[in-house]
Amino acid sequence: MAGFSLDISGIKQVEDAIKKIDAKATSGLSKELTDASTNIERVAKRTAPGNFGKLRGSINKDISNQLFKSVFSTVEYAPYVEFGTRGKARIPAGYEAFAAQYKASGKGAKGAWESVQLWVKRKGIDPKLTFVIFRSIMRNGIAPQPFMIPSYEKEKPALLKRLKALFS
Repeated sequence: MAGFSLDISGIKQVEDAIKKIDAKATSGLSKELTDASTNIERVAKRTAPGNFGKLRGSINKDISNQLFKSVFSTVEYAPYVEFGTRGKARIPAGYEAFAAQYKASGKGAKGAWESVQLWVKRKGIDPKLTFVIFRSIMRNGIAPQPFMIPSYEKEKPALLKRLKALFS
């Protein structure tokens, strides 16, 4: 799948526990991961910037694998919205390696001109200023508007609590 995704695997305690559980517990774990994925997707859709709704509409989940669930966005610019660009980029601690895969790929500007034109029109700004706004964005970057990572971080403690109860 193209775009931007976060998965909720990699929690060492959960990975260790998976190796020791039976089918009934596996079913319970799958349900908890599915519920967490649903919650993350819902919150991410609610908090994603909604200029034209394309980003929000691109946020989905894949729950087809029993023990691996994924919440993702299929639009190429999602990570640039999440982390910001150029001097305005902000990477949360622990997500440096994840964010690094999007650094300087050049994909962030794809469709940017058209997006700025539509935004200017929607806001009722003089169309003559479109290029000035576009140039400023390309030179200075955009501030981050995180939606995926905060959704994951919000759900993570509740998921861990439910998993502890499941495996206790």
